[in-house]
Amino acid sequence: MSDDNATAPAGTGDDATSVTAPASHAVAGDNDDVLAVDAETEDTSSITYGSLASSTTSVTSSVLGYRLENGRTYHAYKEGKYLMPNDDREIDRLDLQHNLFIRTFDDRLGTTAPPNDLGANVGRVLDVGTGSGSWAIDFGDEHPEAEVIGVDLSAVQVTMVPPNVRFEIDDIEEPWTFSRPFDYIHSRAMTGSIADWRKYIQSCYDNLKPGGYLELNDVDACPVSDDGTLVEDSALMRAARLCLEAMVALGAPYEEFGRLGAVMREVGFEDVRLQRFRWPTNGWPRDPKHKELGYWNYDNLAPNLEAFLMAPLTRALGWTREEVLILTMEVRKDLGNRNIHAYYNMAPQRIITLRSGGQEFLVHENILTRGSHYFRKCLLNSSQFVEARTGIIAFDDVDPASLRHYINFAYHQSFFSGPAIPKSHRQPGGCVANLARVYRLCDRFLDAALQRDVGNALVFVLDHRTPPPPPPGRKAPDLGMWIADYAEGYEMLDSGDSGQQLLRERLLGSFCKHFPLSQFREHSEAVANHHQFSFELSRRFADMLHAQANTIQRLNRKR
Repeated sequence: MSDDNATAPAGTGDDATSVTAPASHAVAGDNDDVLAVDAETEDTSSITYGSLASSTTSVTSSVLGYRLENGRTYHAYKEGKYLMPNDDREIDRLDLQHNLFIRTFDDRLGTTAPPNDLGANVGRVLDVGTGSGSWAIDFGDEHPEAEVIGVDLSAVQVTMVPPNVRFEIDDIEEPWTFSRPFDYIHSRAMTGSIADWRKYIQSCYDNLKPGGYLELNDVDACPVSDDGTLVEDSALMRAARLCLEAMVALGAPYEEFGRLGAVMREVGFEDVRLQRFRWPTNGWPRDPKHKELGYWNYDNLAPNLEAFLMAPLTRALGWTREEVLILTMEVRKDLGNRNIHAYYNMAPQRIITLRSGGQEFLVHENILTRGSHYFRKCLLNSSQFVEARTGIIAFDDVDPASLRHYINFAYHQSFFSGPAIPKSHRQPGGCVANLARVYRLCDRFLDAALQRDVGNALVFVLDHRTPPPPPPGRKAPDLGMWIADYAEGYEMLDSGDSGQQLLRERLLGSFCKHFPLSQFREHSEAVANHHQFSFELSRRFADMLHAQANTIQRLNRKR
């Protein structure tokens, strides 16, 4: 990217300072209190809703053009890199979202970072992923002394702009070739569009003056609720998980903002500060500001669900247009349901340290509290559970390996339903044992939602496992690891719990279905230390042999 016609920048500083997530130079946004619900919304009602200034890129059909897909238009330049449409409907949504950001920031164009102050003397400004160009135009109006450049893949910006504002069509993941550094770089809603965030943040750092500011604004992909009214099997949560899965498949995974703050420090930024805001899904909050933000956010999302879901699900997950439209109808009902007290975080969740067996695990708060009554109580400083200690929860009775698998499955719940389980999970290597570990640990953490998903995953694996292929040069597969996985999983489950006992019975049935007695005897060393499993399986095989013998006797008598 280049800007050969740039004017001289104004103002420098001493230190490189960064502002991140949803933004900025150090301020208190929403506190961590639970949003109060407006009592008047506690009913069954729902809500219903009734060209380029200048560019350093040559203006060719491939740059200014577009492509038609599923009834919407998308950018043609660097086709497929950005998942949202670029038609008039999307431009209107971007303008609405721009106003939602302004209302969130109390009628400012950003957070309390100094460049956003009305009286600030700002030199050169870069707006990355400028979209409709609304932010760049408004910033240019507020700061006539500044030179504002907006960059995007699509040429959809208006032509009537302030004289100090111009737009370029380019790909910010390519090497940056600006002639002079910037005083302020503004980046909004880029999560899911960047394949390598470290490279992107490094490019921002390299193109800032000393003392310059970087502000990142973004929103969590998954909504949360403080009171459990947003359940895991809701259409809203299902759509969020599908989008996360699709972005991984498309090579631009959703990035947790907590990690981006660490990356910024590693790159060289100083005074990295995080500020949290919340966007409710509709007007359910009692607080007037959050109620207003909820109405704005509903209008931002509900009429535009097709734009958010169509490209990710059809391109990455093989959905049809009709299937996506059906899902959008279901999600729209959840968004309008005022009895679902959900909101989107515009910032990272608090990072919680879990300690077990001398090992520490860093986990986002919303991952822990999404379904676990135990972690909700701990993180509310309840005296009911004594493990909580100022952001650190330590365990004496939890195996570190089991805790690691619990965290892994909590972060990857989108893999829990039916065919969504990767094929690798159906093969040897600890799948059954790991699922059993997590299932049992869900009892410890009072996480019924995750336990249900893990139980479904375990049943699916047991029903769909296929024998592993033989190693190279051998005719028969090595079944030792496979058998040991069954044995360990069986003994992980508690016979005193009715649900876990049913899974134990299903596990034994799956084993006998896949393995004859001869193979079990041949690989008996794999279960030498699993006496309970060996005993129960031997009894199961004995019952099967006894039943077969009785059947043969009956047949002989008939003859």
